[in-house]
Amino acid sequence: MAEGVVGLEVDEAAARLEGAVEIALLRQGHGKPVPGDGQAGIERDRLAVGRDGFVQAVVREVGEGLLRERAGVGHATSILGKRAARAASRRRAEHNGVMQIRTLHRDERERLLELLDGWRLPDGWRGRDFFRRHVEEDPTFEDENVVVAEEGGELVSCVQVFPRLVHLRGRAVPMGGIGSVFTRPERRRGGLARRLVELTLERMRERGLLVSLLFGDERLYHELGWRAWQAKALLAVREAPPAQPPVRGGGIRDFDRARDLDAVREIHARYSGRFDGTVVRDDRLWEASLRVAGNPREEFLVALRGGAPVAYARAVVLHSFLVVSELGRTDAGAEALAALVDRLLEPREADPLARPDRPSVELRRLAALPWLPDAELQAALAARGLAVKPVDNPAVMWRCLDAPALAGRLDLELLPGEDGESLLRRVLPPGRFTYWPADRF
Repeated sequence: MAEGVVGLEVDEAAARLEGAVEIALLRQGHGKPVPGDGQAGIERDRLAVGRDGFVQAVVREVGEGLLRERAGVGHATSILGKRAARAASRRRAEHNGVMQIRTLHRDERERLLELLDGWRLPDGWRGRDFFRRHVEEDPTFEDENVVVAEEGGELVSCVQVFPRLVHLRGRAVPMGGIGSVFTRPERRRGGLARRLVELTLERMRERGLLVSLLFGDERLYHELGWRAWQAKALLAVREAPPAQPPVRGGGIRDFDRARDLDAVREIHARYSGRFDGTVVRDDRLWEASLRVAGNPREEFLVALRGGAPVAYARAVVLHSFLVVSELGRTDAGAEALAALVDRLLEPREADPLARPDRPSVELRRLAALPWLPDAELQAALAARGLAVKPVDNPAVMWRCLDAPALAGRLDLELLPGEDGESLLRRVLPPGRFTYWPADRF
C-alpha cells in the first residue's frame, strides 16, 4: 500500500501524483479534520471511494499527471489495489445512489453487453450478440476505451472510443472514432450521454488524438463540435450485359487466408494509402477486420493474374442492402477489380449473403460502394455495363481536436483566423474522403 496526499490548499502550487490521476473529493459537512480523517481509496483507473464523511470521489486521468482541481483540505489517502478499491467503490455507490462516470472494468464486460442488449439493431441482430463479437473477438478492444455511467450498481450509459490512425495528406494521423453510444431509454433526455461524450473528448485530447470521426446525425454531436461532412458514396447498377471475360489472363476465387493474406495486405497498404480517411491497419486491426467485418457473413473475393492476386473485393449486407465494404488493386489491376464488382452483382443459387427477405436476384440488383476517386476503375466498370452514380452520405461527422497539433503533423501553417473545423475542411474536403465499411465501428 502506497501513501500519498490528495487535495492541496488553494494557494499551493500544483503537484504530481504517481499514476497520472486527477482527484477531486466532494465532502459532506463534518467536523474539523483530524489526523487520518477522510481517507479515500484510489485506484489507477479512476475509481475511488470516500470514507468517514466523504460521499463522492472523482478521479480523472491527466496527460501530464498535474492535479488541476483541488480537494481543498489535504487529507491523507491510501492508494489501494484495484480489486479492493473497486469493491469498496461499488458498495458505496450502491448504498448512496451516487452516479459514477468512469472507464469499464474487465469483470464488467457482461454488464456492458447487458446494457447494449437494449439497442434495437437492424439485420436481425440482438444487441448482446452483435457487440459480443467486438468485445470478445476484436483484439483491439480495451476496457479503458469504454466510458460508462453507473448508478445504483447498474450500468445506464456508455460510449466507446476507437483509437485509429488514418491516412491524411500522406501522413498517419491519430484519430478517435466514436461508437457504441447508448443510454437506457428510461435515463434519456437528462444530459447523461452529453456528460459521457464530453469526458470522452477530454480523454481523446489527453491521449494525443488529433481528429475524431463518427457516423450519426444527432444534434448532440453537432452541439459538441462535430460537423456533417457532406460525404459521398457510390451506387453501382448494371445497365448492360457484361461484354468482357471475368479477368483477362486470370480468374476469380474466394479469399483464402493462408494463401492470400500477405498479397492482399500489400495491395491494401498501397491502394488505401492513396485515399484520405482510410484506416492504417496493423496486425491487430487486420485480425479485427477479418473476424468482425461480416454481418455476420462476408463475401471476400480475389482476382488473379499469372496466379497472383492483383485485386480484391469484400461485401456484406447492411440494412438489407449489398455493400462493397472494401476494395483494393495493384497499379495494373483496375480491370481485374471491375471484374470483381461485376461478380458481386451476379445473382447465384447458393448465395452466401442472401436472406429470406432478400433473395439473391433482388439483393444483387445494385451495390453501395465507398467513395472512390479512381478514374481507371470507373472506366473499367463502365466497359462492363456497370453505371456508378454518386449519392450523399449524410451520416459522416468529423471534428478537429487539436488544430495546432494537426497542422504540425501535416507540416502546415495555420492560416490567420483558421479554427479546427476550417483547417480540417482544408485538408479533407468532402470529395477526398474515403472510408472502408470493413473498418466500421
